[in-house]
Amino acid sequence: MKISNKQIDGMIVETQSGDQLGKVESFNIDIDSQSVLEYVVKPSSLTAGLIKGDLIISRGQVIEITEKKMVVEDLGIKKNVLVKKENKQKIAQGAMMKEK
Repeated sequence: MKISNKQIDGMIVETQSGDQLGKVESFNIDIDSQSVLEYVVKPSSLTAGLIKGDLIISRGQVIEITEKKMVVEDLGIKKNVLVKKENKQKIAQGAMMKEK
């Protein structure tokens, strides 16, 4: 299935367990492989109280993308980059975080 950048922009992002993280604000592409590296997510009002700035989600953390939403692994938040709760390893290596 093919999806356009207009469909991704503003798409709801939630975890496997149904917690809403926010909406896709933009995404970053690797020009060599021409593939999406990571998604920049503007936190929902609930999540915004916990973090400062946007969340960076690597493509490896995405479980499913439909026309209506993106589902990601159940994760913890560390320095605005989503990390696996079990081992706290940084998933989005070298991610540039936007501060607002």
